[in-house]
Amino acid sequence: MTCDKCEESKEQGYKFCPVCGTPLTKGCVYCAQYEKEGYEYCGKCGNRLEPRPASDAPPAAPATQDPLRMAPLAGMPFFLILLGIYIIALIVNIGSAWDAVSQGGLDMIVLTPGLSVIGTLTGIGLQTYFILILIALLASVALVMYQSRGLFDPRGKDVSDAEKTPLYWIILLFCGNLILSIILVLVQFAFGFQLDTSLDLDSMDIGEMIVSMMNAAVWEEIACRVLWIGVPMALLALCYGKKDFLRNLLGGFGMSRYALILLVISSLVFGYAHLENWSAAKFIPTMIGGFIMGYLYIRFGIHAAIFYHFFTDFLLVSMDFAGEIITAAVMLVLMVVGLVCLVSVLMRIHNGVKEIPGLPVTGMDQDDSRNP
Repeated sequence: MTCDKCEESKEQGYKFCPVCGTPLTKGCVYCAQYEKEGYEYCGKCGNRLEPRPASDAPPAAPATQDPLRMAPLAGMPFFLILLGIYIIALIVNIGSAWDAVSQGGLDMIVLTPGLSVIGTLTGIGLQTYFILILIALLASVALVMYQSRGLFDPRGKDVSDAEKTPLYWIILLFCGNLILSIILVLVQFAFGFQLDTSLDLDSMDIGEMIVSMMNAAVWEEIACRVLWIGVPMALLALCYGKKDFLRNLLGGFGMSRYALILLVISSLVFGYAHLENWSAAKFIPTMIGGFIMGYLYIRFGIHAAIFYHFFTDFLLVSMDFAGEIITAAVMLVLMVVGLVCLVSVLMRIHNGVKEIPGLPVTGMDQDDSRNP
C-alpha cells in the first residue's frame, strides 16, 4: 500500500515513507555486487536477487575456454605440492625451531611507519608466543583450505564458483606477482639497483629460519594489515554505532572507498618499513606484496593474508629442506602459470579501477554509496 507522499519521499532519498511507512527502496548498494558474483541473496541486506533475463545477459564463454580465469586452477596441483613441502618441513624441523626460541630472543616490532621495537621476547615468553603463532599459522591454512574445499570437488569445475574462494585468489595473485617480481628485478638491475640486505640470512639454521618466517607471516600481518586497516575500520564502525565493530579487526569486511585508501597507505607503510634492513630496490616489490595481502585481508580476512605471507616467505625454508632443484622445478611450472595469471590480474585491476566510483564510501551504511 502506498500514499501520495511515497514518490516524493523516494525522490528525497528516504528509505521508508514517513507518512505510511512503506519501504521505498529494494535492496542495498551491495546487491549488484552479490548478483554479479552469482549469489541468489544479498549478503548484506538479505534481498533476493533476480538474475537478468537470458536475452539481456552477455554471452559467457565456457570456463574451460577461458585460460585467463582457469590458470589458477591449472597451477593449483603444483601450488599444493609446494604447500605440502612447507608443512612437512615445518613438522620435521619443529624441534629445531623450538631450540631456537628456547635459546634466543625475538624483537617485537610495529610499523610507525618505520620499524619500531616495542620489546624483546625471551625464555618462556618467547616459547608461548611461538606456540601461539604456530596455532595461528596452521589455523589460517586450515581455514583457507576449508573455505576453498569446493575446488577439490571433481564435479565443481565452474570457475565462477572457484573465484569466490580465497585459495583461488591466493594462487592467482602469487603466480602473477611471481612474474611481476622477476620483471621488476630485471628492470632495477638494468638501472643499477641491487637488492641487498643487512640481514645475515646465510648464517641462520633451518630452525631459526622457520621461527623468523613464522613470525613475519603472523606478526607482520597484525602490525600492518590489522593496525593500519583493521583498527581504522573498527573505529569507523564504532562511530556508526555497530555493536560488532571489533569484527573488523579480523578483516573480510569488503572493499569500500575508505578501505581502498587504507589499503594504499598500508602498502606504502609496508614497503617503507622494509627499507630498514633492505636496499631501495626492495621497496616496490614489497609494496606490491603489501597491496596483495591487504586486498586478501579486506576481501576474505586475516587468515588469507597470513596464508599468502607464509607461502611467500617459506620459499627459503623449502630450498633449505627439499633442495633447490625440487623447489625450482615446482616454481618453474608456477612461473609458466604466472604469465597467464599476470595478464588476468592486470585486466581485473583495469576493470576494478573503473568500478571505484560505484564503491560504497565506508561500507558501514547502505546510504553511504552517495558522494558526501
